[in-house]
Amino acid sequence: MKNHIRVTCGLIEQKGKFLIVQRAETSRHAFKWEFPGGKLEFGESLEECMARELKEELDIEVVVHKQFESVFREDGELSLELIPFFCAIVSGEITLLEHLDSAWIDIQKPIEQSLCAGDLVIAQQLAAYQLKSRG
Repeated sequence: MKNHIRVTCGLIEQKGKFLIVQRAETSRHAFKWEFPGGKLEFGESLEECMARELKEELDIEVVVHKQFESVFREDGELSLELIPFFCAIVSGEITLLEHLDSAWIDIQKPIEQSLCAGDLVIAQQLAAYQLKSRG
């Protein structure tokens, strides 16, 4: 039986671009890029997890807005549920506490960074959502 893990992902937009971060050398999927976030801990809500992870990873305080479409992935012995949330920074400056680099990407253009598979699906869904809501 696979281990099911729920992971929140922050969709932080500024000036029409979304924040992605590069995974550390020692992490699973080293050097790949992702939307920042992390694993849900026992007893916490999804929104609490999202806010906690962004504080722990980037030293920012956020308001967690609405949930976006979840993505389900199989990764070896893991079954992952990626749960994105639109978030807005309310205080703090982005400080990389666990990641190697950060970038702001326009998801309507080709993404130069190598995203983790699930994050690529989120980016594609987000691009389609943006086009639909503009049109």
